[in-house]
Amino acid sequence: MVVVLLAVAAVAMVGFSSCKKERNKSKLLIKKWTIEKVEFLGGDVTGAFKGATFDFKSDGKYVMTYKDSEETGPLTRVLPKEGEWNMAEDGSWVKLNGVKYTIEEESDWTRIHLSGPVKLTLK
Repeated sequence: MVVVLLAVAAVAMVGFSSCKKERNKSKLLIKKWTIEKVEFLGGDVTGAFKGATFDFKSDGKYVMTYKDSEETGPLTRVLPKEGEWNMAEDGSWVKLNGVKYTIEEESDWTRIHLSGPVKLTLK
């Protein structure tokens, strides 16, 4: 009986892991994500990205568009305006131009938190 329960638990974990990847990937692709908050080196630099959006493309590329074509100067080196993205097999992280960000979901599906060298909240 214990062996059967362990087998069922293992299958469920594998199933949920792949579901999480597909759910997170689908979540990134469904809309353009507005940047709500940006933290860099422990400081809030959200103002430099006010109104900016992320558009994750199904071909593995992304584009960040600034409201009114504003530029953020040196911060674009930290968070490039365009590039490539890919995701972990288990959906736990995404890489933007090779830089890894851990994905932290919210249960209501309205926001995504990306934690890496820059901490992002997208809504």
